[in-house]
Amino acid sequence: PKAAQATTSENLGSCPNCGMMLKKWAHTNHEFTNSEGRFRTCSLHCLADMSKKSGEAPKDVRAALQLHPETMISVDNAVYIIGSKAPGTMTMVSKRVFSSQAEAKKFQAAKGGKIGSFGDAFKVANAELPKIKPKLEKMRAKKGKFVVPSQEDRCAVCNMLPAKYPRKNAQLLMHGKKRFHFCGTQCMFEFVNDPRKYGAPGTAVGAVW
Repeated sequence: PKAAQATTSENLGSCPNCGMMLKKWAHTNHEFTNSEGRFRTCSLHCLADMSKKSGEAPKDVRAALQLHPETMISVDNAVYIIGSKAPGTMTMVSKRVFSSQAEAKKFQAAKGGKIGSFGDAFKVANAELPKIKPKLEKMRAKKGKFVVPSQEDRCAVCNMLPAKYPRKNAQLLMHGKKRFHFCGTQCMFEFVNDPRKYGAPGTAVGAVW
């Protein structure tokens, strides 16, 4: 079996799938490899989402331990508690990782949930993907992370109505907090090439949706 791997949480950066800070969610971090490289995600949810988008099964997967989040272990040696009272990361069904059955059972006695393997947890994460995305989008809109375009909002590049293209529209927030809507990604990338041309207060792009 592969040995546990200690990691530092100081310079982890952000999740490549959802943008959340990895350090903040260190206790649910997962790492995996595919043909594009090695990635560290905030959660099993984001690992499953990236795997679905790439069409590749994740390889050499490691997970952070619930009790020692600075340590990653191979999921071949991990014990998962699925669906406990502990809050999940990017999901309604939490999936916490332990290095032994004894630790898992102790956590289970306090928080509930079912004991399972990585395969069990990954299956649950994949089943959740189509259900959790609308909830996450609604939550992000409520918090103002992105704004659903209204009938008054116009594409910053071509002046079309982004609201008419709910499956294709895009938006970005400049570091100056000014928000721009787009009918699609083609217009968004044209804007990013020269933001000042379209009335942006600066060239530094913040969040992109």
